[in-house]
Amino acid sequence: MTKRTPTGRPVADKEAKPAPSPHGAHDAQQAWRDLPFTPALFTVPMGLFGLGLLLRLHLWVPPSVSESLNIAGLIVCGGLVALFLTRLGQGRTDVATLMAPTLLPAWASFTITLLLLSGVLAIYDPGVAAGLWHFAAVLQFFVLLLFFRQLVMGTYDLKSADARWFLPTAGNMVAAQVGLTLPAADRQSEGALGLLQLAELSFVMGAITWVIILPIIIGRLAFMQPLPSALRPSLGILIAPPSLAYLIQHRLGTDYLLADGAGFFFMALFFALLALTLTKYLLEAPFSLAWWGLTFPLSIFAQAATIYAGANPNLIAYQGLALIAVAAATGITLLIAIRSGKAWAEGTLVRL
Repeated sequence: MTKRTPTGRPVADKEAKPAPSPHGAHDAQQAWRDLPFTPALFTVPMGLFGLGLLLRLHLWVPPSVSESLNIAGLIVCGGLVALFLTRLGQGRTDVATLMAPTLLPAWASFTITLLLLSGVLAIYDPGVAAGLWHFAAVLQFFVLLLFFRQLVMGTYDLKSADARWFLPTAGNMVAAQVGLTLPAADRQSEGALGLLQLAELSFVMGAITWVIILPIIIGRLAFMQPLPSALRPSLGILIAPPSLAYLIQHRLGTDYLLADGAGFFFMALFFALLALTLTKYLLEAPFSLAWWGLTFPLSIFAQAATIYAGANPNLIAYQGLALIAVAAATGITLLIAIRSGKAWAEGTLVRL
């Protein structure tokens, strides 16, 4: 029988338990409160922006689809910035910890996200896009500089080397690739010279440091203990630098470095095929935030395949390759996003 007060109101049963959350032990609000901050979280909006910009290239994709992905990336990016500031205010993290050598390369995912956001904004407000690009490109330069400072000081050991070391070098290439697509990069526009010079500088720095890091990572993978299973998806980033180099070379024209950049594209194709042969090896890895490190490289390779197919319209095989690459990037990114939503609700997305 329900107990009542003298006025007739029912008295709540103190022993009663709240109804279970539809998401299990962690509902969305609890999952947000429990989520620890790590700069690697920015690989999520990085992957969303990468796919959104890729689908913009294809006229058969409704603009609402690509822009929905870009809006989702913007929301996630804003949420992560808020999370970072909240955790700092709560004392649950500090700048010194987040700038530790092991986390330093991951900060490139933040600068890459800002660079991609400038590309997203370019069709809406070219002035804001150019301003954001300049800020992010300079910030990316300092991330690369600080990473190499730690490298030459002997802070790292070879056992700690993994594919995430490519993030700072890829970030500089992203700066060049996005910068060259902005309306402000038009050689006829005012201020184009400064943007073009900064974009070319970013490309050269990214390419040189990529050549330095590549043998280190391949040597570590070949002659030392295998990567921890949780980090296996990060191998996908091997695809990104040559894909970006091809897109940059294509944009700069045939008088810059190599004839048409086809060598870069075929190197990217080689690493994409390598990743394909590693499918079973990658799928043995437990699901974690590291899987988002696979999304942007797939999108940027699909973008390179699309541009290469457009430059070679008579080669039917490359038209098919571009469609397969776009379908793979789209499908894998969406699957990872769905799986991430479940992991976030369960409180298992980030494991520190």
